[in-house]
Amino acid sequence: MSGFYPNIAHVVKDDTGGVPSLWHKKERVYFHSISVNHNKKELGSEWVLFHEKFATSKVFISATSVTKPFSLLLFGGNIVVKHIERNVIVDDWIVLGAAAKTGVMFRELRQKLITILKDKMMNINHGDDERAEKVIDGIVQIIFHE
Repeated sequence: MSGFYPNIAHVVKDDTGGVPSLWHKKERVYFHSISVNHNKKELGSEWVLFHEKFATSKVFISATSVTKPFSLLLFGGNIVVKHIERNVIVDDWIVLGAAAKTGVMFRELRQKLITILKDKMMNINHGDDERAEKVIDGIVQIIFHE
């Protein structure tokens, strides 16, 4: 997921039950006919990753895959928690309905993950490998069960 960020499109369902519309920030985009999600009416998530965006008659996205909100919270951009509105905003445009507690928890979990990954890249070993592995295993479980 993080390798594709910020190539995220928001899926907005049609009231008639037709093919949903897609938005990358404020720009309308469309599944290209080669996309596995082309013409699907139900995607299973409000969020789609895409590999590339290109314009011909319309702006198309291809090589798409559905993603879930927890992945966006863990691997997306900056997180802003809106306590009163019960929203978490990622990268100033991805609005996720969630309790403030959830947003704060994911923001802290992301910081912990960043620290663990930096330590691993720099080969720092403070005897925390077991704790780091538990955090990583927990993240895998969160994403798997979402």
